[in-house]
Amino acid sequence: MLTSFTASIVGFLIVFSILVLFHETGHFVAAKLNGVTVEEFAFGYPPRLLTLWRGKGFLVVDRRKLIIDHRRLRLPDNLRAGMWVKYEYETDDAGHHYLTHVEIVDSDNPAAAGASYVEEFEAGTRYSLNVVPFGGYVKMLGEEDPSAPGSLASKRWLVRFGVLAAGSLMNLVLAVLLFSTIYLIGWDEGLPGPVQIRDVAPNSPAEQAGLEVGDLVLSIDGMPVQSSLELVEQTQARVGMPVTLYVQRGEEHFSVRLVPRANPPQGEGAMGVQISPSRFKRVSYPLWQAIPLGLQTTVAMLLAIGQGVVWMIRGLIAPDVSGPITIARAAGEAVRSGVVDVLYLTAFLSVNLCILNLIPFPGLDGGRLLFLVIEALRGGRRIAPEREGLVHFIGIVILLGFMLLVSYYDIVRWITGQPIIPQ
Repeated sequence: MLTSFTASIVGFLIVFSILVLFHETGHFVAAKLNGVTVEEFAFGYPPRLLTLWRGKGFLVVDRRKLIIDHRRLRLPDNLRAGMWVKYEYETDDAGHHYLTHVEIVDSDNPAAAGASYVEEFEAGTRYSLNVVPFGGYVKMLGEEDPSAPGSLASKRWLVRFGVLAAGSLMNLVLAVLLFSTIYLIGWDEGLPGPVQIRDVAPNSPAEQAGLEVGDLVLSIDGMPVQSSLELVEQTQARVGMPVTLYVQRGEEHFSVRLVPRANPPQGEGAMGVQISPSRFKRVSYPLWQAIPLGLQTTVAMLLAIGQGVVWMIRGLIAPDVSGPITIARAAGEAVRSGVVDVLYLTAFLSVNLCILNLIPFPGLDGGRLLFLVIEALRGGRRIAPEREGLVHFIGIVILLGFMLLVSYYDIVRWITGQPIIPQ
């Protein structure tokens, strides 16, 4: 059984890695489909531990496109388009030209030395494993340099818009997949009937009254109990007053009296028990129903969270922002509860990440998209990359400061034993 701390760490690593890798996969796929050079797709964060494999690249010289297979040769580290090189190649049965040797020529008169000019060059995507074992990133060529051929910045604004928005779109796809999986594998749903005691807190009214784990609560003050919520509501209505519980233990039936507390210790209820339904049924759906239900749940959650963000911005509701520490605590509880809870939490956070990342604030994808919209409204005239980069840098600094502030309140909430979800 995982401890609370270990479960939080394991849960956070699993959930965070899934969210980030899917987000970055969206950028990666969109970039590849639009001819943007992707230099690296990394699993984890630097420093680099090892290169898993290298995708095929190409070199265009003498109007001939040569395929680069990294299993056949090692490229010079500083090879770039615009250089002069000497090269050798071979052609396979399908007519594909494969580069077999290349060396950079550094000469005042490279043409006289028999060198050829590198018209285009793409080394191929490096797929790497880094030391920090969670998350990941995609490194694209020239994200702020429109002069580099094949760079993201060299593409027209609509292509860049699609590549930047694809990460958030992939988070929605992930949410649909996870919710669909939940509907497919199913979950246990409580049935109406007596409530079972799952845990009894030490020195609580329940323990002093003799209640034990496994007891069934049949009624409270003569009123039949049909659900956990019903028992909680009836208990809250009688705080500070003696109540009589009619209980079943095995074949034995008996009554106990206790007084629910008005101010129980943190993490405990008025009686000091954890309860759940005593009977369950398995709820699941076939694949052809699970997928539409997953899509429906994702859309409903997207609209609900989006509305909440708008209301917070407009000041209609109090801000309620949680940082990585609270997320880790929630992930730990989900890991201890089971697969369905982990899937649900990951889907919920994925929808949140989609919305928050599209907020038009510098440093976020939404901030970069805003610059592209401004560029389009200006008839394609681009804001200087240096100025845009400075704005995003300032935005990232502000976001990091905000994250540190949120993390401080997360720690305070944790130390003081406050619940993950404010009551």
